[in-house]
Amino acid sequence: MGNKSSERRFGRFFGLYFLVIILGSLIGSALGLTAGLIGFFVMIVINMLSLGLGIYLHNKALKSDKENNIPITLFGNMFLPWPKAAIALSMLFLFELAIYIPVVAYSFYPCDGLDVIRKISGCVSRIPHNSLVTDIAFSKDGKTFATSEFNGPVRVWSYPDLTLLNSLGNNRSLDTNLALSSDGEMIAMCSYNDTTSILETRTGKVLRTLIKNNDEFCDILFTPDDKLVISTSSGSKIQTWDVATGNLVNSTSQDNLNDLELSNDGQLLATGSGGGLINIRHVPDNTILTTIQQPYLSMAFSQDGKYLLTALLDMENLKNRSEGSVSTINVWNVKTGKIDHTITLQGSWVKYIATSKNSNMFAIGDSLCGVTSRNLLYDKPCVYFGQTLDDKQPKSLKIPDEIWSLAFSPTDGKILVGTDKNLYIWQVP
Repeated sequence: MGNKSSERRFGRFFGLYFLVIILGSLIGSALGLTAGLIGFFVMIVINMLSLGLGIYLHNKALKSDKENNIPITLFGNMFLPWPKAAIALSMLFLFELAIYIPVVAYSFYPCDGLDVIRKISGCVSRIPHNSLVTDIAFSKDGKTFATSEFNGPVRVWSYPDLTLLNSLGNNRSLDTNLALSSDGEMIAMCSYNDTTSILETRTGKVLRTLIKNNDEFCDILFTPDDKLVISTSSGSKIQTWDVATGNLVNSTSQDNLNDLELSNDGQLLATGSGGGLINIRHVPDNTILTTIQQPYLSMAFSQDGKYLLTALLDMENLKNRSEGSVSTINVWNVKTGKIDHTITLQGSWVKYIATSKNSNMFAIGDSLCGVTSRNLLYDKPCVYFGQTLDDKQPKSLKIPDEIWSLAFSPTDGKILVGTDKNLYIWQVP
């Protein structure tokens, strides 16, 4: 009778122990979805505490049996009967594996493995690259896009089937910016310490060589009608070229140029300087409509061209790249040159902004993620997105790598994200 009482008592103890482990696994796994390996460490702590509780209860019951002169045999009274214990432990092990495997896959490999993992995370596809994906450019019809790699080739892809159409060879420079014509038949490229050229997309044939770049940053884009190409050159020139002839149409000066952004209708051109000067020009007559004086890291027009989004450059955050930093996205009214509203992100250092061509959606790339994402104890989002420009609390996308470029597909609203060695195509929830 005593042995049966002891066995029932131990059965209750170990039943409680297994229940605590299962609950700990669920809690740890849930935390693992949002807090990286911190969640798994929490799970281990809970399991250790539950093990300690089991040992404590075991010793207490053992002492009681000894005091009552109840005989104790290994795997008889000390623990649950061996067959039952083995089955319970096996079930527990399989249960934890069933939880951990998808959680680990979702947390650290959202674009690999099971289709269900990709669907849950939002990853549509992942295209490996050999180096940093520094620029992504879409054709206006959304059927073609191109990517450039740091000191690597320019690749041209069809969309949405992601078939590689052409690889334009290794760049002779460290960085290349791209622009595609509306139908994707032409690609314009400007490279650091190289040339600004227009090529035939599918063959790679050089149609026009516009200018030689001399150790300066450059940027380039097509006008919506594909008749003109606008580029920066020598750090101080905004140059407009005739696509058909390759002739220079006009040239305007602005010191320390490092960015060009064109509105969807091609009427407005934002030109940014390293010193923080942004001029918004009326393209047809090349007159300055609005001037914004503010340090920034990137900028983008809204879909309707009424607003310009800029990422505020904070030198302290830039220097320290601290997790306590705050980044501000200012939404400027183009007509008045005044801030309409701001979007604030805690613990981030925003470097990239992209806006959708067919909606008011925007995406933000966080460069601080490149530091924290390599810390296995801290799982920090790398990309945020908002459904509208007045969305002051952007949601996060679980991109697993450091961000180097962003672009929206013009047709389906998916986000293309260039990272240190991958191009991700992500479905916005």
